[in-house]
Amino acid sequence: MLFSFLAACLISGIIALISYFFNTPHSQAGAYRLAADSVGISGVLMACFYFLSLIASKGTFDILSYAIIASLRSVFDYKRWKDDPNRDYYHYKMKKDRQERKPLLAILFVSVIFITAGLLLLIPYSMAM
Repeated sequence: MLFSFLAACLISGIIALISYFFNTPHSQAGAYRLAADSVGISGVLMACFYFLSLIASKGTFDILSYAIIASLRSVFDYKRWKDDPNRDYYHYKMKKDRQERKPLLAILFVSVIFITAGLLLLIPYSMAM
């Protein structure tokens, strides 16, 4: 959870720096808008990362990972790859399905916190306008 929080803070800081140096007027309302945008957008991005981990836990990207692994093994370790009877996608998928894969709920928790904070920062922004 700490890693997710630090990642969201880093994303928020990058968004704030970009927005500050390129297009934010330097006023009190602009500062509130900058804070609300950076925190809220980082929360939405973290929610998108959670969605990706959710669909990856269901096996959506298994064919892509198998293709990359099979390509690299067939090029760099051809002799062992050719002699492996379990090198097809079916065996790879059965091995992956035996593993328990869960979405990362810490990312969802952090994204909800950041989206809520972004929405709460809109209140002083609307009052400063």
